[in-house]
Amino acid sequence: MNIQTCKDFIRLFIRYFAVGLINTSVHWAVFYTCFYGFHKSQTIANFIAFCCSTSCNFFLNAKWTFNSSVTVTKYILLFIFLGSLSLIMGYIADRLHLPSLITLIGFSGTCLVCGFLFSKYVIFKDTNTTTAT
Repeated sequence: MNIQTCKDFIRLFIRYFAVGLINTSVHWAVFYTCFYGFHKSQTIANFIAFCCSTSCNFFLNAKWTFNSSVTVTKYILLFIFLGSLSLIMGYIADRLHLPSLITLIGFSGTCLVCGFLFSKYVIFKDTNTTTAT
């Protein structure tokens, strides 16, 4: 990996991270509303929050981070991948009786890394991801 490739990768990750801050805010707000306001389990609250933040995530990353076209297939693939991750982490949190804050932090961190790699190498792999300034 040469220096320019490293710089491009880091620039791309920073954009993904910035979009992630917006998505995380949406996710956490919906999670806490479902968990504390509607008394849903962490599994359900985490999945509903995920569903609410996925569209924002997909469209912002497709256009701003990866400069890619938006297709139903790409959206469904991302939704299935991250939705499965959401359900698994919520289920583990429920089984271990983890505090909700630990669930959110764990899911957010896992989603950041796994979501970026999945988006870059699977969902948007066919695009030119050199970012414009």
